[in-house]
Amino acid sequence: NKKKLSALYYLAGKIEPNRDYTEPEINDILDDWTCFHDPATLRRELFNKGLVDRTPDCSRYRKAKAIPPLAEFIAKFI
Repeated sequence: NKKKLSALYYLAGKIEPNRDYTEPEINDILDDWTCFHDPATLRRELFNKGLVDRTPDCSRYRKAKAIPPLAEFIAKFI
């Protein structure tokens, strides 16, 4: 759904590039910008959609380097 994808894209925009985040740090960002407070689901969706990268043990997160423009991102998943 376009609204969900747009929201995920927006959240990815709140993550600084070239910076590693711990799980609690990324949770804080997601909680600051959402009202339903389910950072685990959001982290997973951001990763599954290619907006963030994470270490195999999920202890570190980083904004993906190659994020397409919004329209292209949405078209990829619709």
